[in-house]
Amino acid sequence: GVQGGISNGMNIVLRIAFKPPATIGKAQPTADFTGQSCTLEAKGRHDPCVVMRAIPIIETMCALVLADMCLMQEARKAAAPPLPQEISPYFCDPTMDGSVSYNGVKMGWNAGDADGKKKELESRKKALEDQLREVQGMLENN
Repeated sequence: GVQGGISNGMNIVLRIAFKPPATIGKAQPTADFTGQSCTLEAKGRHDPCVVMRAIPIIETMCALVLADMCLMQEARKAAAPPLPQEISPYFCDPTMDGSVSYNGVKMGWNAGDADGKKKELESRKKALEDQLREVQGMLENN
């Protein structure tokens, strides 16, 4: 369901393998339930199976990570300035030939006066570049 970090709409399937935790064969000082000092020493192999306990932990962590990614994306969208009206239709145009229409109204290059649209976009680009230079100048002065 995820290709290159982007969801493709399919279910997300995880395949996970576990190595059994090893029994610690070394004697270790510890305390019993009454607080008395004693020694903990394993005899034989007593490897616990963590798979049954790990499944809900993994499912929960996956849900938390996905929720965190959704919140980060919402923060990015909220912090990003909106696209200029002249540019935004082209982000919805997979052919990039300007054949986009919204509610039957052509919005792309083929909407009529292509030269006029090009001049509008060039003047908007120049205005945005001027604003960028102004901001860069302010940052350099601080």
